[in-house]
Amino acid sequence: MAIESVTCPDCGATGIQIDTAREHSFCSYCGATIHMEEARRIAALEKLKSDARQSFDARRYDDARAGWQKAIQLGPMDHESYWGIVRCQMAQFPDTPIDQTQSEYSRAWAYSPPEARAAYVQQVEDYNAGILARQQVAAEEQRRIEEERRREQQRIEMEKYREQQRIAEEQRCIEKERYLEQQRIAGEQRQIAKKAAAFRRKIVARKVFRVVLLVLAILLSLASLVLISSRVWPIIIFTFVVAGAVWFWWFMAGRKTKKLLALDQPEEDNPEGGNRHGN
Repeated sequence: MAIESVTCPDCGATGIQIDTAREHSFCSYCGATIHMEEARRIAALEKLKSDARQSFDARRYDDARAGWQKAIQLGPMDHESYWGIVRCQMAQFPDTPIDQTQSEYSRAWAYSPPEARAAYVQQVEDYNAGILARQQVAAEEQRRIEEERRREQQRIEMEKYREQQRIAEEQRCIEKERYLEQQRIAGEQRQIAKKAAAFRRKIVARKVFRVVLLVLAILLSLASLVLISSRVWPIIIFTFVVAGAVWFWWFMAGRKTKKLLALDQPEEDNPEGGNRHGN
């Protein structure tokens, strides 16, 4: 006679010793009838589920999923096996929400007792809520990063704009200084040209004046010669004196004109020499 330790399918008691030669026996705890084939199936199912849980705890999620799928083949209505597959999905894909219409979850919910069903629903709701919270945090962080990036871009653009304005202002100042310098040089050139023109007018006037003096001196000299025949000596002497004075005036005007003409060439070569012409 062979003795085998089985689990009661009704009350879940373990370690019940029964004779394997018999087709059925009774639970020593609840008195329920235990069929050997069913007991062996339950024992194998529990062994697969236990191995799957160990693999899950060791984070071998693929092995755990495979173990629970084998358990489902032995117990198609075992809600713990379906729930184990759901747990593998939650562990492997922590950012993927659980759809309540998913086949494993819906079957775990449908085959589970009320107390387990409420626990499953609560865990899925907490899991989905955690994903939503993380997504919201990630979205908020992304918005914060985008805002910082936008502000940094605005700061860079503002600095670039200010730099462009500073360069433009410097260029305007340079152009203004250049314009003022050109105006100053042009003014100096106008003053030099004005002084040169005045100087030349003065030379022309002196030449004309000297010609007038020459004509007057010649006329007075001729008049003096003509008056000699009249023997009016006072008038003759006066005429000679005036003629001599005019000739002397003409001679001095010529010397002054020559001096001014000597200064004309330095005036053109060196504009600063024009200050002497105004004396």
